[in-house]
Amino acid sequence: MLLFFLALLAALQTPAPAPTPRLALVIGRANQAVMQPSFERFSNDAATRFASRFSVVAVPVPGDERPQHANLSLCNSLGVVGFLVPARHWHTMPTAVSATVRLVIIDCAGNRFFDDTGDFAEPRSETTIPQTQIESAASGATAVVLAKFATFVSRHQELWSRFLATGNATSG
Repeated sequence: MLLFFLALLAALQTPAPAPTPRLALVIGRANQAVMQPSFERFSNDAATRFASRFSVVAVPVPGDERPQHANLSLCNSLGVVGFLVPARHWHTMPTAVSATVRLVIIDCAGNRFFDDTGDFAEPRSETTIPQTQIESAASGATAVVLAKFATFVSRHQELWSRFLATGNATSG
């Protein structure tokens, strides 16, 4: 019984780990309705890869509340410090399939913390359906823009830490 109380006392004295920072994932609308499922898969994949690599949680924004701009009340209700907005554009040609992925991170006040793109192309395969190659190219472009973000964070670690702690994307 004494060991139980000592263990309980030790647990009470151990500080709780800091909560993992959370960003709201905004999934936009595909230009063509038929592409929406693919675009949502891309957005979720990009957010999962981002969250895993940069130790954050990506919280989906409810479908009926997809903001066009930052929304402080939505931030508060979701318990997030900002928004993660991935987008992709693709192009198929007879000889290649290419994708450009854009990653925007903004705080709840609408200040941009990061906004950059990554490009990736691969040779067109006659034996693969274009959708498969579009998703493959988008995955490659996502890797490129995540590498750019990693470089950005390594150069601005203090700003990134402050953003995650306070939700403020400005340097002041």
